[in-house]
Amino acid sequence: MLNPIASIVSPTWVIFFGYIYFKEEVWAVASQLATELLASAIICIFILCFLVAVFWGLPRGVDSKDTTKLWKQEDDSGLRPLIFPSRTTHVRLFPKKHSFSYSYLLIGVPIGWRGSVDSFLSVDVPSQSSLHQSTWRRAWFTLSAADYLERGGEDLDLKGKLQSYLKTQSEDVDNYACAYLITAPRFLGYSFNPVSFWYLYNKQKQLKAMILEVNNTFDERRMYLLKDLPTSIEKSEDPTSSDPAPKIFKNVWSKDFHVSPFNSRKGSYALTAHDPFNPHFSSTESMVDNTIVLSSSKDHAKLVARIFSTQPGINPAMLGYWARLRFIAAWWWVGFVTSPRIVKEAGKLFFRRKLHVWYRPEVTKNSVGRHATEDE
Repeated sequence: MLNPIASIVSPTWVIFFGYIYFKEEVWAVASQLATELLASAIICIFILCFLVAVFWGLPRGVDSKDTTKLWKQEDDSGLRPLIFPSRTTHVRLFPKKHSFSYSYLLIGVPIGWRGSVDSFLSVDVPSQSSLHQSTWRRAWFTLSAADYLERGGEDLDLKGKLQSYLKTQSEDVDNYACAYLITAPRFLGYSFNPVSFWYLYNKQKQLKAMILEVNNTFDERRMYLLKDLPTSIEKSEDPTSSDPAPKIFKNVWSKDFHVSPFNSRKGSYALTAHDPFNPHFSSTESMVDNTIVLSSSKDHAKLVARIFSTQPGINPAMLGYWARLRFIAAWWWVGFVTSPRIVKEAGKLFFRRKLHVWYRPEVTKNSVGRHATEDE
């Protein structure tokens, strides 16, 4: 007769020693299975959220094919909101060489345009629209005036914020008939936006000035108003092209804002920016291509940063539901990893390159300080 204890212990020991012997294989299979299950769950949740946004994210009682006409204020430039799939590259030249390149997403909007492109993109859209009784829903990608230029002014839209800022700089608002903002959008309410580009045009639709709005990881901000200097705008030479050459905007200014702990506040910046809408001042075939060079106090090029679109701007109103699904699936994560990417590269510079660290100084009077904490 079999011992009942042996009938229990023996299989237990077999399982235990089998696990010890094959534990690496067991863990490998378990890890792969867990990864696949997690990926499947994320994909299912993402698709479910997208379907919810498509079918319930639009204002009720309105034809979904006509939502771009629900509530919008057109500007006078004739330009449109555009999406710019892009890349950003950084090349550090000294004291240690270092470089990286990442994908990046930019949204462009003409200043004065407000509205929503279905549930895909919204610009300065309030939670309630006085022009329609139904509630406006949040879009996947959003731009809000509260995130730009000076703090406060919650009652102002992007146009109002821009005009208010120009007045603080003793600028005549009438000198700039139209403007266009190219920036990183919020995705589901989240964004970290290192730099935004404001393009300011005169009545002849010539690029006369730019505003570079720079944010650091300490929630501080600095706006640089760059004027059209006599030699700052020149034509790009391309002898093989029969089309009018696009314009290039150039300017140089002193650095006075703490952006990276591996750079002091000394030195200067040099901007080379292509006008995205010239030579034809049209949203068709528009491209972004901006390069900023940081030079040391001894005028040696130290860092070269470039951001450029990888294809012409996309009109979101022309995207169908499935095209939007593919676009969101390809680009939703980019905004979330901007800050981790910065931390990753900072870790490389500190631990591998052994670069000196400058601690954050107090902001200057020309900069915008961080938001106050709850205790403050």
